[in-house]
Amino acid sequence: GEWFAETKKRGMGFSVNNTWHTENHEYRRGPTQVMIKLNPDGTVILDAPTVEVGTGSNNCAVLACAETLGVSPEDVRWISVQDTQTGLKDQVQTDSAVSYILSESVHHCALDIKSKLLEKVGRKMNRKPEELDISEGRIFVKASPEIGMTIKEYYDSIDLFTEDSLIPLTSFYTRPLSMEDFGTAYMATFVEVEVDTETGQVEVLRMVVASDGGTIIFPPGAEGQLVGGQCQGLGEALYEGMIYDEATGIPLNFNFIDYKFPTMADWPDIDPILMEVYKGRGVYGCSGMGEGAPCCTPRAIENAVYNAIGVRINETPITPIKVLEALGKAGE
Repeated sequence: GEWFAETKKRGMGFSVNNTWHTENHEYRRGPTQVMIKLNPDGTVILDAPTVEVGTGSNNCAVLACAETLGVSPEDVRWISVQDTQTGLKDQVQTDSAVSYILSESVHHCALDIKSKLLEKVGRKMNRKPEELDISEGRIFVKASPEIGMTIKEYYDSIDLFTEDSLIPLTSFYTRPLSMEDFGTAYMATFVEVEVDTETGQVEVLRMVVASDGGTIIFPPGAEGQLVGGQCQGLGEALYEGMIYDEATGIPLNFNFIDYKFPTMADWPDIDPILMEVYKGRGVYGCSGMGEGAPCCTPRAIENAVYNAIGVRINETPITPIKVLEALGKAGE
């Protein structure tokens, strides 16, 4: 036990950096189209063509629609299956921009629906549209919230043939190309490692990943990005590296046996921290954070290894042989 205690050294390190912009200000992204329909029963059909990429990005569209329009998220029916022939135009789901651009587009579309609805209900209540607001599917007078009616009650009270020809209420919005709206997330990653000075093995024991993505629209998805991105961060830092034949340029480890990457057995405890300091452009002031999640990890691990053994290793991946070479133990 004492021998192992002497050969294993622990260290801590961190890295801080700006990560990646939402890239929606680059023209090559193209436009994003969304369509919203408000039904007489108060339910909403949201046609937002962005494909779910796995972190709950489309929850941002549903939440933005519900908040802007003044209905419950449960009343929003999101069309999740896309049709390339009849569906709307969307940009590619990349570059830490999905949640940001989609929620902004839905917000503007829902504002149009809300404006149309308040104008109609205002005529019914003899009120100006600016005197009214909507919350939880109920239109009410802002100065006297007890005066109002639900969306369903409004449609139940009118003659659909003579008073309202727009059933359901529909709005279509194309988010224009922009060179203005963008945000950059800053983040910091802290790690604790244990280095075996006899074998050169580096084990990451714990990580704390803090990211300032501005306003967080869907926290579980944002935390999932920070944790999931460490698979790439740990891979780059400790395991992944292509080996080529220097004479022919042919890759020698182009397979899942010789090309190493982290598995669940290598996974440390990871604490994601969502910071909301940044106040970006756009309605919500949020920023992309998916691609940035692993960017500080390799340097944080390198700093922790240096803290543990007192020798710098400035080349990734930090393999056991590189650790032993740095300690002067190569060939032992």
